[in-house]
Amino acid sequence: MRPTVFKASKTKKRRKMNYARNPQRHQHQQRHQQRHQHQQRHQHQQRQHQQRHHQQRHQHQQRQHQRQHQQQQHQRQHQQRHQHQQRQHQQRHQHQQRQHQRQHQQQQHQRQHQQRHQQQ
Repeated sequence: MRPTVFKASKTKKRRKMNYARNPQRHQHQQRHQQRHQHQQRHQHQQRQHQQRHHQQRHQHQQRQHQRQHQQQQHQRQHQQRHQHQQRQHQQRHQHQQRQHQRQHQQQQHQRQHQQRHQQQ
């Protein structure tokens, strides 16, 4: 569905002239437009509702993924700065792995929760 494009004021002037020439026809057009708008609005709401439901599920996973990505990047930068201290490097690497697993479990849990919610 194309978004409504607001035309230049030339069409307004032309519409005024048309209305002066034939007011009955103008009323009929308006009524038709209203009906059309109503149908569109109704379809749009339904489609939006479905999308919103799908998007929420999708967005939530994405947001978590991004957060994970940012954290890892931050740690990677941190590691490069301190790489000559190897003991610290190994500890931090283990920490990263542990964090990755924890986040993966959280995602699975949330996915289960969402599925349960949808079935109701």
